[in-house]
Amino acid sequence: MAEPRPVVYLETNFLVAAVFPVDNWHVDAIALLAEAGYELRIPALSVLEARSTVRRKHQESTHELSQLKELLISLSQSGKLRASHASLADLYDDLDAYARRPFADDLQRVLRGRLHVVPMIEATLKRVQELALDLPEFGRRDGIDLHILATVMVDAASLPATTPRIFVSTNRDEFRSPGKLPGGFYDSSRLIYQSHFHIPAGIAEWRTREW
Repeated sequence: MAEPRPVVYLETNFLVAAVFPVDNWHVDAIALLAEAGYELRIPALSVLEARSTVRRKHQESTHELSQLKELLISLSQSGKLRASHASLADLYDDLDAYARRPFADDLQRVLRGRLHVVPMIEATLKRVQELALDLPEFGRRDGIDLHILATVMVDAASLPATTPRIFVSTNRDEFRSPGKLPGGFYDSSRLIYQSHFHIPAGIAEWRTREW
């Protein structure tokens, strides 16, 4: 009998990494999207948060690139920047192309791929209320993170007992256990938390745990 396909839960930072080539985790995120051996799931609220984050980061990067271009032009005109006109023209074109890149469309392409969006259900809302009471470290500004945690944990708990399940988040400040979350926090949902994309290591750990 074939072993069940492992389920990998992701969150907002994964989508942002997949969209922006300059993100430290971009290569890992793209590689995971191309890996057919796992079922990839992400909370619906992460999708909404990612849309807002991608829009904001695009606006910020466009402004920063404009300032950089102005600085380079000024240095070139003053003679403080030694570079050929052709190389500078190519650099300016690259900066303009990055600023014009349709990152919102890139996000939509990622979402139309292999990702399964996990909806928020009544059990999720109940779990959010429980987490708010159990985790005093999470304040009002952490509401989205609580909803993401609740969605992942409720969905993971519904999987067959033999299905390996990993929660990958590079946001160690919010989702690491032990850390802001207590030790053993994910055990009730049979989850392994990872702050990196070495999925085989997480699956191996899951299979050696005594659940």
